[in-house]
Amino acid sequence: MAARSNSGKELRNILAEKLVNAVYEDKPEQFLPQSLFSKLITKEVIIRELGLEGKTKLGLEEQTDTDLIHWIYKDAPKLFATTVQCLRDPDSVRNAMRQFKEFRPAGDSNSTTRGIDDLTLSSIELFDEKKTVQTCYNSAFKSNWEPFPRAEFFSKRWRCLAEVFKPDQYKYKLSIESILPVVWKNEAKRGGFSQVHRVEIHKDHWKHDCASDMIAIKSISLGNSNEAEGAKAAWEKEAKALKAIKKLNTPHILQCIAAVEQEHRLFFLFRWADGGDLHDYWHERSPHRRQANMVRDVIRQLYGLAEALHMLHNINSTDESRSHDARESIRHGDIKPTNILRFLNGQGTTELGLLKIADMGLAKQHVQYTRERNGITSTNYWTVQYMAPDHMRSQPLSRLYDIWSMGCVILDFVVWILYGNEGLEEFSQAVRTTKDKGGEAPYFSVKQTNNGVKQFEINPNVTIWLDGMLKDDPECAKESAIHDLLCLVKNKLLVVDLPPDHVRDRVGNPSQPKIRNKRDGTHQPVRATARILRDQLSKILDNIEKPQGYENYLLIAPNMDDLKVVWPGKPKDSQGNRVCQNFKKGKDFCLTNTPQAEDRLDFPVDDNFAQCVFDQLPKSLLEPQSEASQLCAKCRHLIFWEGNFHVEYSGAYLKIGADGTAHDDNDLPYCRFCRMILKILEKAKVQDDKFVTFTREMSRLKIEGSLFNEPVVSLILNSMPSTDLIQIGLPRLPAIEKVDEREVLFKIIRSWVNDCDKHNGCRPKYNMRLPTRLIDIGRHEQDKICICVPQKDIPTEAFSYIALSHPWGEGDFDRFTTRNEADLDRFKQGISLDELPCTFRDAVITTRALGKQYLWIDSLCILQDDQADKTREIPLMEYVYSSAYCVIAASRAQDQHTGFLLRRKNRSFIRFPNGVYACEPIDNFRSDVLDGSLSQRAWVLQERALARRTVFFTEVQTYFECGEGIRCETLGKIKHAETAFLGDPNFPSKSLDSTRGERIRDFTTLFAQYSRLGLKYPEDRPNAITGLEARLHRIYDSPKGQYGIFDNGDMKMKGLFLRSLLWRRGEKSWMRLAGGIDYLNPEGNKYVWAVNSINAYWTGDRGVDTSATLSPSQHAAIVSTPYITARPWRIDLARVRGMKHQLIYDVVEDGSQQHGDSMDSAEQQMLEGVVIARPKHQCREDSTYILIVEQQPVHTQAFAHGTKSYRRIGVGSVLSAHTAKVELGPKARIY
Repeated sequence: MAARSNSGKELRNILAEKLVNAVYEDKPEQFLPQSLFSKLITKEVIIRELGLEGKTKLGLEEQTDTDLIHWIYKDAPKLFATTVQCLRDPDSVRNAMRQFKEFRPAGDSNSTTRGIDDLTLSSIELFDEKKTVQTCYNSAFKSNWEPFPRAEFFSKRWRCLAEVFKPDQYKYKLSIESILPVVWKNEAKRGGFSQVHRVEIHKDHWKHDCASDMIAIKSISLGNSNEAEGAKAAWEKEAKALKAIKKLNTPHILQCIAAVEQEHRLFFLFRWADGGDLHDYWHERSPHRRQANMVRDVIRQLYGLAEALHMLHNINSTDESRSHDARESIRHGDIKPTNILRFLNGQGTTELGLLKIADMGLAKQHVQYTRERNGITSTNYWTVQYMAPDHMRSQPLSRLYDIWSMGCVILDFVVWILYGNEGLEEFSQAVRTTKDKGGEAPYFSVKQTNNGVKQFEINPNVTIWLDGMLKDDPECAKESAIHDLLCLVKNKLLVVDLPPDHVRDRVGNPSQPKIRNKRDGTHQPVRATARILRDQLSKILDNIEKPQGYENYLLIAPNMDDLKVVWPGKPKDSQGNRVCQNFKKGKDFCLTNTPQAEDRLDFPVDDNFAQCVFDQLPKSLLEPQSEASQLCAKCRHLIFWEGNFHVEYSGAYLKIGADGTAHDDNDLPYCRFCRMILKILEKAKVQDDKFVTFTREMSRLKIEGSLFNEPVVSLILNSMPSTDLIQIGLPRLPAIEKVDEREVLFKIIRSWVNDCDKHNGCRPKYNMRLPTRLIDIGRHEQDKICICVPQKDIPTEAFSYIALSHPWGEGDFDRFTTRNEADLDRFKQGISLDELPCTFRDAVITTRALGKQYLWIDSLCILQDDQADKTREIPLMEYVYSSAYCVIAASRAQDQHTGFLLRRKNRSFIRFPNGVYACEPIDNFRSDVLDGSLSQRAWVLQERALARRTVFFTEVQTYFECGEGIRCETLGKIKHAETAFLGDPNFPSKSLDSTRGERIRDFTTLFAQYSRLGLKYPEDRPNAITGLEARLHRIYDSPKGQYGIFDNGDMKMKGLFLRSLLWRRGEKSWMRLAGGIDYLNPEGNKYVWAVNSINAYWTGDRGVDTSATLSPSQHAAIVSTPYITARPWRIDLARVRGMKHQLIYDVVEDGSQQHGDSMDSAEQQMLEGVVIARPKHQCREDSTYILIVEQQPVHTQAFAHGTKSYRRIGVGSVLSAHTAKVELGPKARIY
């Protein structure tokens, strides 16, 4: 009868349950974790499994049994566990263990020689009668072992012998049957001759100080017999170099943790680079703008790499007494961006992270200097782009090969800093164009002389870019860090000539070596050593740190909002200037005229502000409870901040995890992240058999290749991270329906406003005009408020107030308003809070929470039934909203009675073991605010535009908008081009800094948007934008403009006036949007505008006969109707039909709309129009832009003597050949 443990289970069954899957091999393997043996193989368990329990209780066990128990416990727990798994009978187990303990190799009578125990278990050979007694362990298996359990023993022993990796051991030699204790691995990244997996090694088998789930295994397959010898030699060479490197005291070389040799494969173990490589980083990110901190970080890291390279080139593996020439050196041989890795976690807070040189696969270790070698150095595989010209010479390769490659990397880095990833790609493409058949090309070129000698020079396009940046880029206009970096590259790194043999890299010889030019005797520079590279970078760093005289050395023109980037090598215009590429700041540089860029939401990381807010919030919000363990192995090991992060799922895989079916024996039955992703794919209607790749863009996951550009998952950290790739934030929002958690929201809002107060231009100016009336809300404990009139003799800052933007609702019967003077007198006496509707009450609560005493609400501060009061107050809206401390927008309220401090839907989120929260993406300002019901009210457009800053209370969360962008209650930040225009605290000051074309785009977009917004009373259309229009006319210096028409009388800017005439009704699909308009958009620089032949009625009626005497009523009718004066042109519609044209008619009386193609009657074949713009270069295919007009009946004409008047009926574009002038005469009036 087999012995049982305290749990009632046999030990063999317990061990079977504790087996862990090893996943590195393709075949299924299992092992027992190291810690189990001390936990399970106790003396009590040993006694029971040996069948000695009864004897021990009676004190009858023999001394041999006692010794056996102690020996198993101390020296052979793994051997015992293996035996128990193969033999069921306790007597058989006991006898087998005795034989193992007493076994000595045949012919060895030494009592001190080890028998079979845990240390020798792996070296026992299979039972084979043909083997000699010296090489097998026959006698240990003579009894108790049948053939099957014996074979099982030799197989199952490896379950107990999974390797343990220890800090004091570098090299491991494993049997072909040894099991690597890898419990998880990702997909391989393949190189030329190896593949790299990120793996997790079971924690029991990992004794190093770095995390066991952040290990990279680089495996080299020995392949067939022809390749095996070469692969083994390459591995030995790399292992030797990596071992020598371990003693270097530098963080900028990736240290090898272990070198593992197995019969069929070879491995290296490293720390996993959680930031990816430099190449991925460049192509994943572009600088938001030219940033001083980025330049500083780059130079610091380059200095670290140069220092590491110097150590590598001058490694001293022996004592200092050895001669200089006998000291060892290592050439890396393949320095390139993909071999420079980024480490983020635990390496500080810079975005760039810690850079390390990696992949010593081509490293060559030399004991003597290059000049003393007779043969050519062999390194078989190269990366062409970063290859040095040395490679093509019939000479040994030296360490200076690495210096050339570093020069290429530094040059790429500078191009990326100045011009982003688009500029870097342009540069790479320019380098590649020098190669005849395309593909990679090096940074040098080769010329063949007449006598067959190869001559090397810098790639011509590399020279063009280097010289172009030094000459034309503003960053190199004077001495700067970028300028000095480029000079270093040009003069000391990308140098073809090498030092002569006698030049040594000795301490105390810092000068740049030179060689004599054979022709003229001058000296030419030769390539620098690693020490010179390090010292030059050190000088640049010293200049950066100088307190005086170098304030602009780090960056001459930091924080440029709009860059005119001159890419070297671009063609020149007629004046000889290079064509500029215009960029806007953002995640990536993007063309300013790209429509998609205007509508793009960017989510920059801003952890400094978030950390300040964190210090004020309760821990329950910062670290909400979540089932972090409910993740499958694949999801559990995701490193979201990893460079070039991507993960691929299929619908079938996700269903397994979401439905509670484990992917394998080690997996949990249910994965919350799989379920979250599955819902996303189901929403996107992705089929089960399709694979979908998710990529990370800052703190958001998106579906790769999807037209749906919105993020599908938000990533959040809840503490200060070591990388700024993921935002610190709140996975759970405060429950504002609860008073205590509502205060948490108010803390966040106060933090927003306090931070905004530090921005130039956002804080309201206290000398601005105050509203006629305000609501005094008193203190927190007061239950009454009252309407008051600010006293003029008291400073305006004493009346700092908040304005409410809110919906009025559909009905009139239950509105709470100040209708007349009687209501005003009553409300001056006081209004009970209980009497206020919920929306107004919530506004009072919020205003008090923000520490303000005064509130402005339109329906209470303007007399709604008093037309004279409304006429006075409505034009003052510009000052009401721009003078407010801030505006609170009740975006989620439906009317006065709904309120906005209401319960929000709970946000779903998942906590990962590494501290990252994957959350439902709710930072959607477009959906929650711009497309929300409140923003569809025409009155609200000017309220938002004129406000210096606004707090939006939406159904999902709260947002804050000011001149620096949009902040979310989740603590995220949003940048959006459209909102930047309307969110301008000094609207529209940003438009003043733009080009005329951008200014035209801004105002046309604004009025087109306004025309589509809703109004309860259509007659309010001019009033609802009065304040905004007044601001625009003042800023655009257009005092004579009116009704959406801008005219400042300046002929150069009159294109603004003519542009505003080209409004058009929307297409038929837009007819449901009452009054919606758009604008025809001729390209300004291609057209001649009719600035001299068209005048607005406020400029005087030049060319119009006004000699007739008009009655006062006639004159009043004329001046109250807007018109222009111009001469109409005749349009031959019959010739236009079917050709390139666009005629759009205004809405006619029955509400329908006519287009040119629908007008077929003979009398309508000829139309009249006013020409607004003609093409500069006449061509039959070019269009002329016109207003379509028709003559008014004679009895409606206001002027005597037959002066004609017209009315506008539409707008369009026709071919220039189809217009003809009406006979010249006085200008006509066009209404």
